[in-house]
Amino acid sequence: MFTVTLIEFKTNQAELHRRAAYFRLVKSLEKPDPWNARVLTTVGKLLIESGTGIINRYQTAQYKY
Repeated sequence: MFTVTLIEFKTNQAELHRRAAYFRLVKSLEKPDPWNARVLTTVGKLLIESGTGIINRYQTAQYKY
């Protein structure tokens, strides 16, 4: 009825498991870790705000003198 031997079946099964593991690895690396992304976003926003504040203070000090 089936022409596939047990050895071919086990070989195909092992290949499918290997491909599934590779697929999961690729998917996990594609999307950023939410915790890391939140920390980096927060640090970036703080740097932008502090830089803007420094520039505003510098421009104000320039106009006073």
